[in-house]
Order: sequence, then structure tokens, then C-alpha cells
Amino acid sequence: MKQSVIILILAIVYLSGCKSNTEPQGNKLGPSITVTSNWSPSLDGGGRWFNGADTGTWYDAKLSYTLDNSLSSPKDISYRLEIGVFKNGMFQSGGGELFYDGDSVFSGSHTIRGSTTLDLTQLIGVGRKNRKDWSYAYGYRLTLTDITTKDLYVTEGPFSGSDPENRFHGVVYTTEQSPDPLGVLDAPDDSDWSHNAKDGVFPLSIYPNPVMKFASFTWIVQEQGAIAAFSLNRTPRDSVFSLATPLLQAGQHTYSISFDNVRTGMYRLYFSGKIGGEVFTSHGDVIVLK
Repeated sequence: MKQSVIILILAIVYLSGCKSNTEPQGNKLGPSITVTSNWSPSLDGGGRWFNGADTGTWYDAKLSYTLDNSLSSPKDISYRLEIGVFKNGMFQSGGGELFYDGDSVFSGSHTIRGSTTLDLTQLIGVGRKNRKDWSYAYGYRLTLTDITTKDLYVTEGPFSGSDPENRFHGVVYTTEQSPDPLGVLDAPDDSDWSHNAKDGVFPLSIYPNPVMKFASFTWIVQEQGAIAAFSLNRTPRDSVFSLATPLLQAGQHTYSISFDNVRTGMYRLYFSGKIGGEVFTSHGDVIVLK
């Protein structure tokens, strides 16, 4: 009996010292891949999406890691990114606290040849069920898996930029008849349609704003031979559509834009004009209603 107890204790000690290859270990993904975070995961706020009485914000969720493979042969890894909240020092799914525009879990795979940088910039749409409670940050959990060995690396934490003011602000509203501004919705304005008087190309505004189906976008060209381009974005990185013009004569130009396939929400129209080697940029926010 005494001998059996000693054997059982030794077995428990041995097993407690053995870790499954499915457990994350430090900054290692298995024995051959070292994972290093390149910066604090962050959110870049964009426009807003409306779903009935609910309002959320589109974000560029940005994470960056270096995966250093010490082997001469490539390694295939998969990733799973979950979006929720970071509360009481730990990641929690946002089921009871958040609502989403689209997915809250994203996945993919990569082949690691030598030292590889894994940059994830994921478009997410997130809103809070209690809109006034910003006492905790949006959070993430990133799981990396060696597809062959099933080794895991798991990291989680808060997103910097979890702030209700981290989004597009200020919509210069106009009528169907004119690009002349009548006022600003959702103030403060963040420099919509700003330009210098000496700019070779600059926008006036978009009208009407808010828009339902079609709007006119007007800009001024001060020298012949300019080109212009604009992009309607949900976030600084995510474009819904973009357009470019051929060479333009000097004067005022108006372009009709269809919003038929754009859902209800608040967006940013980025404008870029170019004459010779000079580039002039501006932007303005647009509300689309259906």
C-alpha cells in the first residue's frame, strides 16, 4: 500500500511537469517560432453605421507581430482573431455587452519563411449596448496555431483607441440646390473640405448632404491639366468605392455620384487633386440615408 502511494505521487509530479503541445508557452509558437509584438494593438476610428435605433462605429483594428522561424523549412500557421471587451484584466466575448456589424471572429493562414511580419488590419463594426459605459476597452484575443504540430500561441489584451471620440466627426450639411454649407451636424467639425486659397485643386462640398441616392460633388481647378480622384471610406483604410477623372480644364467641375449601393451610415469622402508634381488633399463627411 505504501509503495502504491509513492508511485501515485511520482506519477502526479511527472504529469504536472509535462505540458501539452497545445498550450501556449511564453513568446514561442512551438520550439521553432518566436513571436514578438511590434506595437500595441490599436483602433483607428472611422464612420458610423446605423441599424434601427442602434449606432456603432467602424474601426481599423490593427495588430502587428514578427514571427521568426528558426528552421530552414517553411512553417504554415493559422490565426484566429476574436473581438470583444477587455474587462477585469481579461478578454471576454462581447455577446452581452456589444453588437456587431458583421463578424466578431476572423481567421486566416500564413506561410512563415524565415522572419516574417504578420500585419493584421481588420475592418470591424462595433457598438455598445450601454452607450454611456466606456469604463472598459474593446479587447482582442489572437490565437496562432502551427498547422502541422498544433502548437499554440495565445495573446489577448485591450485595444488602445477605445474612446467614443475616436471616429469621424462633423458633417457639413447642404441642400440639393447648392454646395454652400448651412451648418455642421455631429460637431465638432474635423476640418471638412479644408484647403488653402493657393491650392491648385480644391473641393467645395458635396450636395445634398445627407444624401439618399445621388449627390453632386464640386471642386475648383485653377490650372489646366489637373487630375482629381476621390474615395468614399468607412475607415481611413477601407474604401467603399473610388473614382478618378481624366485631365481637367481650369474652372469649376461637378461630378454626380450614385449612392444606390451604399448602406445607411456616415462615411468620409477623401479628395486628391494633382497638378504637375503637386498634390492637394482634403476630405469631408457624408451621411447616407435609405
